[in-house]
Amino acid sequence: MSYRWKEIELLVSELAGAGAVGVDLTDALRCAKERLGQSPLGKRLDVVSNGLQAGQSLSEALARVADRLPPVLLAITRAGEVSGRLPQALSKYLEYLQMRRRLQNALLAALVYPAVVLTLLAAISVVFYAFVYGPLQEVALAFIPTGQREAYLHGFLPVRLALLCLTVVIVLVWLTSVGLTVVSVFRPGSATADRLLLRLPVYGRTLRHARLYHLSAMLDVMLSEGVPLREALATILETPDLPLVGETVKELREAIEHGTPLSRGLAKVSWFPRSEVWLLERAEERENVEQYFRRLAARSLEDFGNLEVAYRLLEPALICVLGLLVGSYVASIFAHFQTLHKWL
Repeated sequence: MSYRWKEIELLVSELAGAGAVGVDLTDALRCAKERLGQSPLGKRLDVVSNGLQAGQSLSEALARVADRLPPVLLAITRAGEVSGRLPQALSKYLEYLQMRRRLQNALLAALVYPAVVLTLLAAISVVFYAFVYGPLQEVALAFIPTGQREAYLHGFLPVRLALLCLTVVIVLVWLTSVGLTVVSVFRPGSATADRLLLRLPVYGRTLRHARLYHLSAMLDVMLSEGVPLREALATILETPDLPLVGETVKELREAIEHGTPLSRGLAKVSWFPRSEVWLLERAEERENVEQYFRRLAARSLEDFGNLEVAYRLLEPALICVLGLLVGSYVASIFAHFQTLHKWL
């Protein structure tokens, strides 16, 4: 199923905050219920509160609404209770949820903004070619002697063909951009959609770093709280909205079951960087896998941030393209009037 991550982030925020300052967890749940209102998760928090009042631990009480919560949260809560570091465990998971939201918003904005500008470009191109340039030629022909019209049309044929090709290219790029945006918004849990988006020149690298962060951060959170690696992988596998991460986890689990190195399992994953496979191999030799995933999460965020800076240059670039397009259309109109003036 698809989880409501904003609701989950709000719940974890209340629980982590309460644990940090020593507030009773039932009070934290009451605050979370007030903030969530009549949302699906908010309606079920009374069940969790009743479990706590009946003497259950937080993990046992949360398990009552396991259909609304990601398995990673339940695993971290159990591990935090065992280690006595429940507030720290929840705070660390909250950091992941907040970063998850930031990454998703950035990825969506990287697709939506170009789609909006390309929609404007496509509209201008189609309107100009269909309703301005063609009628303008018809008006010009009315002022040109009949015997000279063929020469006039022949002289502007290259311009018209160039405008037609430009319009077709812009419309095709616009359709592609809108299609990718729709797929990203409405099919976020599709492995096929992820593979398609990974092939894009710059966006694909950004998406890859985001997926690397999801995998490494979830493993880091659970492993650092004492969750066994096998259990951590099984837990991530139950999260349905990250298909590429799930496929990667399957390879890691198979490697464990067959007694082979994790790096050998990751080597079978096409989207996983080869350099990271080599680094994991070195980490396994030093028995330092947990630290490897922690560093991978940090590297992925750093690389993602660098690409975000590059995306900020996209806005002025698209504005320049829009200006050049409008300028070329104005120049073609001016050329028409100049030629018409010569004929007259």
